[in-house]
Amino acid sequence: MALQKEGKFGSLPQHLQLVLTVNLVLSQGCLVPPPIVCDESIQVEDAHIETSDPNLRRCEFGPLERFKSDVCLLEEGTCQPNSVPDECVASGDCEVDEACFDSIDGCYCAVDTRCRTDDDCGASQACLCGSVSENSVGDSRSAGSCVPAECRTSADCGETERCLLSFFGCEMQGFFCVAPDAECVSRSDCSGDAFCVSDGTTRRCRTSSCVIG
Repeated sequence: MALQKEGKFGSLPQHLQLVLTVNLVLSQGCLVPPPIVCDESIQVEDAHIETSDPNLRRCEFGPLERFKSDVCLLEEGTCQPNSVPDECVASGDCEVDEACFDSIDGCYCAVDTRCRTDDDCGASQACLCGSVSENSVGDSRSAGSCVPAECRTSADCGETERCLLSFFGCEMQGFFCVAPDAECVSRSDCSGDAFCVSDGTTRRCRTSSCVIG
């Protein structure tokens, strides 16, 4: 099992070190961890996960919270200027249920299977309204993709939990409810190549055997 980063207070994860530095609460002899703070104004340097999804916002130390589930306003397919027009230049050139997709061989019409709402996906899935990528492994999902989801927003979780996006190695795990007292909240709580992953109960630091490239 991956070790936690050593900090001023030993091996406590970064988010739990706040317990001993700010907002220290003593309840029945136990330390109560601070809440997971998420806000659209939060910016994190060297964040492992990047996104253009307006339904996601950054939390302290880097994780992404799904705080709303608005309808996706996806860009209509269009041929890029450096592409070779073939069947279409824009989606208006295609049939009603089709869109114009770009490829190295030229632009073509195909049935548009992208989701716009969570209801377009399965019962345990959510619809991404923007691209999401894990920088260190090069994994990404495009806008209009259905991904696994234990929760669709933080409102589906417990009072102190957040609905956070989780990656493990080369694969996106999806969205899971995460409590402040989890072993880790973001990858920055883990050391080396370990990921902060959901195991169905909580979040833990785990290494992946994924081979990139």
